[in-house]
Amino acid sequence: TVAVETLALGIPLVEIDLENHGVLESLSSQGVATSVQGGELDKLDDMLDGKIKLDAGVVSKWKERNLGPLDGKSTQRVVEELERLIV
Repeated sequence: TVAVETLALGIPLVEIDLENHGVLESLSSQGVATSVQGGELDKLDDMLDGKIKLDAGVVSKWKERNLGPLDGKSTQRVVEELERLIV
């Protein structure tokens, strides 16, 4: 998803819920996104100004647990695994 790619690239992530209904699979509740609800659009400016920052350690642990290595070698690992399974 766009959210996962955003986190993988190290771009700050915002969950926008303008009607305050909640987010089905919230990443802000996991500490890797900033929640913006109805009436809180000023948070976007604060985030862009660097006034709102997430805990880098929490984000790093989330990425490690959910994305695995971000070394650009995922295709190589898939090919190697397929070759292992075929042989």
